Amino acid sequence: MLSRLPLKTNKIFALRHGQSRANVAGIICSDPSIATTAEFGLSETGRIQAIQAGHAVADVLYNDPEIEGLCIISSDFARAYETAEAVRNVYQTTPHPIEGSNRRDNLPPLYKGQVIVDIRLRERCFGDFDMQSDGNYPFVWDDDAKDSSHTLHQVESVDSVKSRAVAVVNEYDALLQDHMIILVAHGDVLQILQTAFLQMDGRLHRSLEHLETAKLRRMDIST
Repeated sequence: MLSRLPLKTNKIFALRHGQSRANVAGIICSDPSIATTAEFGLSETGRIQAIQAGHAVADVLYNDPEIEGLCIISSDFARAYETAEAVRNVYQTTPHPIEGSNRRDNLPPLYKGQVIVDIRLRERCFGDFDMQSDGNYPFVWDDDAKDSSHTLHQVESVDSVKSRAVAVVNEYDALLQDHMIILVAHGDVLQILQTAFLQMDGRLHRSLEHLETAKLRRMDIST
């Protein structure tokens, strides 16, 4: 579980990657040797979505003067990293209009001035279903609902995914203060992580609202 309840003074957000070429093709892509290549990066629609996500991030920061910095942490899979880089580029290069008395004058700095890559945010390994139809996801999720430790069909367990994703949150929450921390990753990884924030059984991750591509979601602690 998360080591501090509630978190320090950081605000954690999930950002699923934009639409990928694998999404368009309707296939599951979780093998690092394949998913880290540009061939399995963002589709054109996904690139547009990622830019829009960058503006959404900037809007959050302009309207929250209590946030003193931004940290973007990304999976190394191409679809996630390309999304994170698009967000970074928009954040660092695009002027944003300042409207309203509650908006800050300047955006806070980006931690280390770059996207932080962390393989602990990689997509869940889907084992025997990798590079197969995404119609196989429900079979995995049905097994998840029965047992969060299962590794049927060589699939990575929910417990394993939760452990590695929670470790990222704990590490950066301890390191930073008053930051907006964005985790750019994958649907299962982020929804499983959200069960930790909500102190829910990991088996229930599919009961949460589906996280759409390139959508920013605040990860709030349930006490």
